[in-house]
Amino acid sequence: MSTITDLRNGIAAALMDEPRRLAIVFYHVAQGAEQPFLRLQGPEAPDYSTCIRVAVKAVKRIHPEALIVMMTDDATEIDTTLPMKIVRLPVKPEWLMYERTRCQLAFTQAYEAQAIHIDTDVILRKSFNTVLGWPVDFVLTDRFEIPGQHINGGMLICKSPRKFAHFLTDLLKMYDAIALAAESWAPWDLHCFRGGQLSLATLMFDKFYKREPHNPRKQPDPYHAHKTPWGIVGIAPAETINWTLDPNNVNQDALAWHLKGVRKMFLPMLEAEITKTGAKFNAA
Repeated sequence: MSTITDLRNGIAAALMDEPRRLAIVFYHVAQGAEQPFLRLQGPEAPDYSTCIRVAVKAVKRIHPEALIVMMTDDATEIDTTLPMKIVRLPVKPEWLMYERTRCQLAFTQAYEAQAIHIDTDVILRKSFNTVLGWPVDFVLTDRFEIPGQHINGGMLICKSPRKFAHFLTDLLKMYDAIALAAESWAPWDLHCFRGGQLSLATLMFDKFYKREPHNPRKQPDPYHAHKTPWGIVGIAPAETINWTLDPNNVNQDALAWHLKGVRKMFLPMLEAEITKTGAKFNAA
């Protein structure tokens, strides 16, 4: 398996001519039949080419100055006409989530600038400049409406690259430990799926984060700030910046919409809205 140094050098070489600026970073690697739980059928089958196209269009509309990066492997087909840098890396494709985290660490080390790491089904709706101005080192989002511990790995916002890299290094160590411990009971290899969410929750909840839904009366800032060994971590309600789309109760104020699972069926509507200035999303 490639090392973090291998990945970092590959990213650095690909981006050597890019001036440092805000980066919006995606990771996508096509999955084969060996991961049957990721190959959803029927209306749930994800069309990642459409996801990526719409997500990139949204970024260009909201943050036209940003560098858009797609990290992938050597085999995955990616539309080369889209306005983004495609960085092909020697990753293990079946270890989807683990390799994404390794690539995020390598990117942070290679390209020292503010960055927003998002899933390909996250559609930016409004500027993140306010979030990037928060006095924290990086930002995570919590879906407070979900019982249990649920920090979402589909959006990680880096403001201080060296501190964020320290965090990701420890996150990978936690990931290794959880994946090893789960070998005896998990129905699949957590390196591929779910391990990232478990690692984020375990690393934060064990010592540094007491879950408390955001209350504007008690907490005027739109996030909770937590002192950790990696710096100041801002944890924001996902409903404000990483909202999971509910077509029956549309949140027009959220900075980004996350089209998990079957919600990807609304991508054509969102693409039409992005393409036609002034159009409004309407799932009715």
